Amino acid sequence: MDKNYYYAYFFLLVQIIAIIRNLLEGYNYYFWFCDFAPILFSIAFFIKNKNLVKGLINFGLIPQIIFLIDFVYLTSTGISPLGITFHLLKFNSFAIFSTILVHLTTFFALLFTFRIKPNKWTLFDSIIFMLAVYVIMLTLTSPEGDVNYVYSTGNLLSSFNFTIPHIVWLWPFLTFLIIILPTHGIQYLIYKFFKKHKKSMR
Repeated sequence: MDKNYYYAYFFLLVQIIAIIRNLLEGYNYYFWFCDFAPILFSIAFFIKNKNLVKGLINFGLIPQIIFLIDFVYLTSTGISPLGITFHLLKFNSFAIFSTILVHLTTFFALLFTFRIKPNKWTLFDSIIFMLAVYVIMLTLTSPEGDVNYVYSTGNLLSSFNFTIPHIVWLWPFLTFLIIILPTHGIQYLIYKFFKKHKKSMR
């Protein structure tokens, strides 16, 4: 079987685990990126669209890194410095495991594709996906839920008493400049490093 299908089935399994977690916890908000990212990666691998895979990585890698850093600090000190993982303290072991798993999806996707060069179409897919998320959040979610921090920074920067005024209008530009572009560069550097390393091994 083509390895792309193995990857696709893996992400499909992660999505099923995420749904089970949400059902058991009574958590009905599926609009957070990490809660629907697995099915998107699964579809992208099923159709063998590596640019879409890497485009999704551009959107999700940095936020997931931030989440995991906050979680590690929380488990070490009992304090969530960025205010984004404190709710995990009330979860059971399965819920914590599944939450961490869904926040590793971009890392797995990067592991499966790090030898593929990101290109302009990768960046294009990132932008299209970002705009789709933005429109969906504004159309189907409320400011109270603050899903994907489109309406405000919520608890994300509360520990630092810092907010971004009018973020609802700035969100696409900030997401592109702070998240997508840097991650695109990171993916390119990883690709170049391993390409160079492979040549030196010959």
